[in-house]
Amino acid sequence: MKKILLMLLLVAGGKTIAYGQTEQGNVRIAGSFSISGNEYNSINNNSVNTSKNRSLSISPSVGFFIRENLEVGAGIGYGLFGQRSKYGTSSNKERGHSYNFSTYLRKYIPIIDKLYFHGTGTVSLGFGESLYEYRTDSSATSKSETKFNFLSISLSPGITYFVTDRFALSTSFGSIGYGRSVNKPKEASHTLSNSFGIDLGLETISFGLNYFINRQ
Repeated sequence: MKKILLMLLLVAGGKTIAYGQTEQGNVRIAGSFSISGNEYNSINNNSVNTSKNRSLSISPSVGFFIRENLEVGAGIGYGLFGQRSKYGTSSNKERGHSYNFSTYLRKYIPIIDKLYFHGTGTVSLGFGESLYEYRTDSSATSKSETKFNFLSISLSPGITYFVTDRFALSTSFGSIGYGRSVNKPKEASHTLSNSFGIDLGLETISFGLNYFINRQ
């Protein structure tokens, strides 16, 4: 499996400021851009089976320090996703997009100069739609459209390091959380799914850039 994760910062200019960016009244501006993908191949009864998944998302956010080392914020996101699979002479593909709105609470704990541990609790709501196509060896094709919505509540640890007075690098790794989703196919019954668990996979590791504004 391969995963590429790129994080871009959305910032504006300003005066040089001093350290102490996690003090009450300060603001953090961040934006993320991520691309991920994986591919699986297997051989069964002399038939090669393949599966490919791709996704892309953009998620800007803004946070406000309500007290020293404690930040609350909100973000929006847009994502595209797709998958292709081939099993012998049959194949299927799916593509879709989604929107999400999130709020978060982040606690910073100083470790050494410029280095902080942080824990982030996030609540996210979203919705989207997808199109699924299935093709058989006889070239017959069936299609189905699905709308969906979801809720997720998660807690994830991470580290923030201040490179300059304004900019900080951050990383998050692993998560524990709850998820709820509702799928609404156009020509079938709705389905509801719930999940809860701990995810420590490499795909949970993310990197980011942050811009801090000192309002004092």
